[in-house]
Amino acid sequence: DKTVKLDQMLVGDKNALLVGARVTGFGSEYKTNVTCPLCDTTEENTFDLDLIENTTTSEIPEGVTATDHHTYCLTLPLTNVEIELKMMTSGDERKFLETTQRKKRSKQPASMSTDMLKTIVVAVGGRREKPVIAQFINRMPVKDSRHLRTVYEQIVPNIDLTQDYFCDACGYEGRIDVPLTAEFFWPKS
Repeated sequence: DKTVKLDQMLVGDKNALLVGARVTGFGSEYKTNVTCPLCDTTEENTFDLDLIENTTTSEIPEGVTATDHHTYCLTLPLTNVEIELKMMTSGDERKFLETTQRKKRSKQPASMSTDMLKTIVVAVGGRREKPVIAQFINRMPVKDSRHLRTVYEQIVPNIDLTQDYFCDACGYEGRIDVPLTAEFFWPKS
């Protein structure tokens, strides 16, 4: 469908579409190498892509209001400032990653959390000017930043790309991210 613009899709929708395309094309079994987070041993692991689930409920957290413009408003707990935020699209994600890479190449300090907030916040205290938003985010107390990121994680639709893992070398058991390597789209078998 040519009316669907990838840059306008929400990141979670794009992720679900990618996994769905992979399952439809090659099946739900995904074999790839993973590195144990405890002992750094690399070994082949098989993931079941049918176990991937949506992470968002339809409930909006208390203190958050949905607008008619597909944004959300909330008041920060410490500064008591009203924030309006949007969900990140694939286009927003691409720009965010480009900014991150540009900072890395020019040896600027990493500021992924701050840059992510600058991407999703569309108004601070009713003001929509980018410099006003950036200045507020740069000076925002950690408690408010953490609250804003927590709310965002609760409202943004996405999929859970973690699965159970057992390391044969050291016995580690836990959940790890399903790595999206080249083998995800071009399996060896």
